Amino acid sequence: MNDQSPLWQLRAAQDLADRGRQEEQRGEAEAALGCYERAVGLLQDSGPSVLVADVLRWMGRVYWRMGNADRAESMFRRSLDVAEEAKYRGGLAHSVNCLAIVAQQRGDMEQAQRLYVRAARLAVSGGDHRLAGMVEQNLGVLANIRGQLDVALVRYRAALREFEAVGDEQAASWVLNNLGMLHTDLGQYSRAQQAFDRAFAMAAAR
Repeated sequence: MNDQSPLWQLRAAQDLADRGRQEEQRGEAEAALGCYERAVGLLQDSGPSVLVADVLRWMGRVYWRMGNADRAESMFRRSLDVAEEAKYRGGLAHSVNCLAIVAQQRGDMEQAQRLYVRAARLAVSGGDHRLAGMVEQNLGVLANIRGQLDVALVRYRAALREFEAVGDEQAASWVLNNLGMLHTDLGQYSRAQQAFDRAFAMAAAR
């Protein structure tokens, strides 16, 4: 964050951001947005920072879940701009991934593909295995939608490797479920059963 901001503003903004995430997790969208907006307001004169980039992206996520795609996209683009100014590679990767999701939901598969690939490169170069896994899974879903089942298989397997690298069994179980359905579509029933069994075991253990 920018050292020119008074320490109390930084602390207050971080507290508001934390409260916003708690409200978001409780499903209190309006309360979350209120906290996030106040956090950004406190830092509006401090220049680009990691916290501002994150909070703007979280605001976009809330708007997305509320069904306001235009407002969500606006927040994601603002977050991307701040992340670029702050040289925040992780924030860039997350924002690009979010914009790819928006493009996909709007049916612009070519744009979604380009953005996902960019997000994947940023995540890998930044060493963010979990985000890399998320993007690979999104690429797998996109390939599946487009009927490119072999490509989807490669993407899902790459996602699984990334999640396993960080021990994220919840995300790994989701990918295994996708793999099971894909193997079923390909008529590979034994492999499908293996994937479903692994996913079930992980879910049961959690």
